[in-house]
Amino acid sequence: MTIPVALQELMQQEDLCALQHILQNYAPCHLVGGSIRDALLGRPSRDLDLVLAGDPTQLARDFAELRQGTWVPLDPVRRQHRVVIKRKGLIHTFDFSPLRAPTLQQDLRLRDFTINAMAIPLGAASKSVELIDPLGGWSDLLGGHLRVCSPDVLLHDPLRVFKGVRHCLSLGLEALPETLKKMAQAVHLLPQVAPERIRGEVGEIFHVEDLGDHFELLRDAGILPVLWDRPISPTMLQHCRDAVLQVEAGLKHLADGSGAEAIATLLEEELEERLTRRALLKMAAFFGVGPSVGSEQLARRWRLGRRSVRALGGYMQSTPELAAGLAALRCQERGLALWVAKLPGDALGSLLGLSRWYHDGALTRELIGRALQAYLAHQVEGRVAPLVDGRWIQEHCQLVSGPQVGLLQEALADAEIRGQVENLEEARKFLISLKKKTFDNLADGSYNLRLDKRE
Repeated sequence: MTIPVALQELMQQEDLCALQHILQNYAPCHLVGGSIRDALLGRPSRDLDLVLAGDPTQLARDFAELRQGTWVPLDPVRRQHRVVIKRKGLIHTFDFSPLRAPTLQQDLRLRDFTINAMAIPLGAASKSVELIDPLGGWSDLLGGHLRVCSPDVLLHDPLRVFKGVRHCLSLGLEALPETLKKMAQAVHLLPQVAPERIRGEVGEIFHVEDLGDHFELLRDAGILPVLWDRPISPTMLQHCRDAVLQVEAGLKHLADGSGAEAIATLLEEELEERLTRRALLKMAAFFGVGPSVGSEQLARRWRLGRRSVRALGGYMQSTPELAAGLAALRCQERGLALWVAKLPGDALGSLLGLSRWYHDGALTRELIGRALQAYLAHQVEGRVAPLVDGRWIQEHCQLVSGPQVGLLQEALADAEIRGQVENLEEARKFLISLKKKTFDNLADGSYNLRLDKRE
């Protein structure tokens, strides 16, 4: 078969060309795995795996120095190393490992799926791209098939079951019947795998946009009981699927409205490694995060970090009542930003979580998009600055106490949210009037503040 242009372009990458020029002092080196698969599919890849017939430690260090990258010893005992290179705001990683078998062919047969068991020899003398494909990985890609490299390969590392599901979902592949059977047979070994490793695969699975349409794969691969840590009934499965479909429908609705670019960026944001906001939002729906299953339980189950826990807390606040509150607002952009900033927990999590209620009442994708854009435009580190600063209030309202100033600024923010104040002039008049109405001097010099929300 003719080598695709994309594969030739992969080998012409600047960093790979530089690597090939220093290889004459080392044992034979090969590019293997996912970057080849992605190139054959016409997909970009910034994570490259390289294997060496010997210890790759010095090669990794020399390559890092040559390309001004960072050398990271991943596992010195197993002689596995990573070089991280930053180019034009993007991070490229190069993982160096020794062969796990006496020959390259045997090494490839130890890998998980045929689509990941391809290799390309590297070296300055190489004039053309040679694809080494002993197990027919390219043919499987062309046919849209996922196939294991050997009958017991999943038993050696059961995490590969989740990896296989992820490949099917993200690459549009179909697991062959025998492969699907092997996946289900290896599931019972998954409790031996560290939750942190499983979480990375689960995060990528839930990041897939149309996960709700592929629940049969999760069921047939046998991973649903692993996700829930207990058996799951058909009724419960349908409930989980409906919840995920509802979130996915809401996010697609948002993607067609105002603020779509900002929303897409937020959904792609990684709260921790391999766990995006999109994935966590769907995980919250799938596991029914709420009064019966709290965010703390989910955090313990998947070893979630602080940012993820805060985002989960925000999603839990995304109720129909909160959606109705947003739909009822009649205020300017700053008012919308202040409303979002006052949301409990993670404001962005709460706002994105409202997408599942877009079809109820007057809540629209345009309104959610406007609220998000307003918040991003006016907030600094999660806080929207007061329209009138404290110095002006102290001078013109004749106040000295910091708490008094803060209370007036809080009242002003509420007025902006209600649409009663729309600009700086109105804000100053509002503050002077409110000060006269609400502060009563007492004999001991203290004060009472009676803020009527209907003012």
